Amino acid sequence: MLVYPNDKSFVSTNRAHTESGEMNNQVDGVYENIYTELPEAAIYRKTFKIKVAKEQAVTPQPQPQPQPQPQPQPTAPAVGETITSGNASYVVTAQGEVAYAGSTKQTAKVKIPATTKSADGTEYKVTSVKAGAFKGKKLTSVKLGKNVKTIEKNAFSGCTKLKTVTLDAELVEIKQGAFNGCTALTKIKIPKKVTKIGKSAFKGCKNLKTITVKTQKLKSIGSNAFKNIYKKAVFKLSGKKKVKNKIKKLFTKKTGYKKATMKLK
Repeated sequence: MLVYPNDKSFVSTNRAHTESGEMNNQVDGVYENIYTELPEAAIYRKTFKIKVAKEQAVTPQPQPQPQPQPQPQPTAPAVGETITSGNASYVVTAQGEVAYAGSTKQTAKVKIPATTKSADGTEYKVTSVKAGAFKGKKLTSVKLGKNVKTIEKNAFSGCTKLKTVTLDAELVEIKQGAFNGCTALTKIKIPKKVTKIGKSAFKGCKNLKTITVKTQKLKSIGSNAFKNIYKKAVFKLSGKKKVKNKIKKLFTKKTGYKKATMKLK
């Protein structure tokens, strides 16, 4: 039985031993021996060509995949920049702190949150109400968040429909004209940590009848702070007699207090 080679090593080592004429063909750069006088040669030739072609075929190289480009990360807003969250706008005042700057839509009732977040996910404490934030707005009620320490100048000035104000226990300072001209306001509670009430803070609140002073840390009351409030207004002080007497001395004619008609108790 005649055995036919099945690999390319036979091609190069047995060229000299062909039984008849030798024909050299090149298939993709590889020479092969063809036994032309044997009937089986045709089968060998066809099979070998296919095998050589397969072995010489170039394996497709994988195409490089496009690399995803890194997306720019949002940066935290700088001090002084305005951010919007929900229906409110804020101004960055310090690292991790913002002032409530106002509502982005008309609303009668406002609840100032303790914290808020910017678009990049940075969380801020809401530590103040910006100057003029609600000046002249048609507010009816406002509630301050637990981190608000300062109400800036004229924050609620001219809010003639503002009737209910809830100040949080952490509040420290009520600045100049904060509630000036809030004619619908009938009562207010000054929280226990307040140390300063600015001038004209409640000036012109003509229906302000009851002022509950919870703080025993009050250091100063600005001029005209309570000028032109309800003429028979009552100031309710907290603490022991010694503390009360100290605070009573802050309510003078200069602050708008009228000894003849108003009461300190």
